[in-house]
Amino acid sequence: MNMNLRYLLLGLIVPAMMIGCEKPDTPQEDPTPDPPVNTPVTPTPDPEPEVVLAPEIKSGDCVLAPNHYAEEFVKNVTYPDRDYSYSVVLDYHGGYNGQLAEGESVNNDKSSEYTIRWEANEAEGKLVLELSEQETGWSMTKEITAGSNYVDVNNLTPNVHYTYKVSSIDNGTVMTEGNFSTYGHIRQVFFKTRVRNGRDMGGWMTYGGKMVKYHKIYRTGRWESSTMANSGKKAMIAEGIKAQLDLRNTSDVLSAPAIEGMDFCAPLIETGGDSMLKAE
Repeated sequence: MNMNLRYLLLGLIVPAMMIGCEKPDTPQEDPTPDPPVNTPVTPTPDPEPEVVLAPEIKSGDCVLAPNHYAEEFVKNVTYPDRDYSYSVVLDYHGGYNGQLAEGESVNNDKSSEYTIRWEANEAEGKLVLELSEQETGWSMTKEITAGSNYVDVNNLTPNVHYTYKVSSIDNGTVMTEGNFSTYGHIRQVFFKTRVRNGRDMGGWMTYGGKMVKYHKIYRTGRWESSTMANSGKKAMIAEGIKAQLDLRNTSDVLSAPAIEGMDFCAPLIETGGDSMLKAE
């Protein structure tokens, strides 16, 4: 073989061998995939249910105090004088006749509810709502959890002016304050949870042309400790109620008040004409 050709072939083979044996700078991927690893998957927690707040009430607003169904009934329904042989309540929209629109619920024995809102600041600690009626002089306070940014208000008296203030119990910092007015024909009251059909007996005109005062006497269905929430009992105390009169008969009359320490009277009135008309 020609000597020059031999050196040329050797020069081509040696670089090729060196290239084929060069160690790669980065590890080569193994073409065989690793077996799958059974890594436990942490389930995604369900989102917190959205809190649906009542309509916001702002300083300067004028709002309806009773439930709008009750307000429309009182405004629009008139009975013939002294004819109590029938009732149109069940035929009226919102009554207990089962004729409700899709998605509608019966809440017509509860007063209108609103929220007062502010910018939350947990550093201010527990808060307190101060709510006052200018005309009657009535007022109440309600503690609010630290970090809250709203408070519900209900059981409002119609046709009065309110002032409100939410402030820190610890240092007096005012979170929000203002005033609003109300309108309506009756004052409904609701104390959680099973105190139904509650009303303040104030607001009615007397034969002498005067008006029965609010915050003096109330009527409801059952006020029983076993069916009332603690929040309902606190609301009763804040309302200023101090005594309970049970006018039911012996079949279901209470033996003690709904709230411990409240004055209590149950005269055991039997139903039926014969019993109710006896001289004693």
